[in-house]
Amino acid sequence: MVMWSFWSYRRKLLDKDLESTKKYMKSKVLDLGGGRKRGEFKEPNNATWIVLDIKKDFHPAVLGDAHHLPFKGNAFECVKCTELLEHVENPEKVIKEVTRVLKNEGILILSIPFNFGIHGDPYDFQRFTDQKLRKMLERDFEILILKKQGLFFTVLGNMLKQAITNMRSKFKRVFYLAFPLLSLLVKLDETKIVKNSKYLTSFTTGFFVVARKVVPND
Repeated sequence: MVMWSFWSYRRKLLDKDLESTKKYMKSKVLDLGGGRKRGEFKEPNNATWIVLDIKKDFHPAVLGDAHHLPFKGNAFECVKCTELLEHVENPEKVIKEVTRVLKNEGILILSIPFNFGIHGDPYDFQRFTDQKLRKMLERDFEILILKKQGLFFTVLGNMLKQAITNMRSKFKRVFYLAFPLLSLLVKLDETKIVKNSKYLTSFTTGFFVVARKVVPND
């Protein structure tokens, strides 16, 4: 069985969304908290990719804290901040620092989980709705994309898949046979019945955002 079968459905969606937004990842890109490599996404070859992480064990290019970025203002064309904000104590301050180091019309690529298990790294402080994300970004950014990453059945499939992969049983491999069925379950989120349901669309594994820093008015 190939390794990608064990990845969460959220990780697959995140890889897909990152791949679709590679056109924004050019020149100097700051990857916040990107020391631990996960998923299939590979940074583009035509970008100068700078990883900042607080954990030295990950051997980042820059060891630092996202609350206090050790860079001059207007230094980057793009900042990637994926699966990070849930782990920081003051996310508003991180966004303020991102705004500072981004050039005018620079791009922020951001993701954060929502209906997803608590995962301390070493801490897991919060979850945000799309309304909160809009509020955090509305002052300094034009939001180009703000999308849910999966709906009710993706959340359900993700929970079941993670339950199986985290089992401690000698019969664990038998449950791997359910993975193809879970993949079919997740596809239900693409149906009109789900998309037109206020209840079923109130669930999501998380959110993906692409936003452009606005030029301040003089």
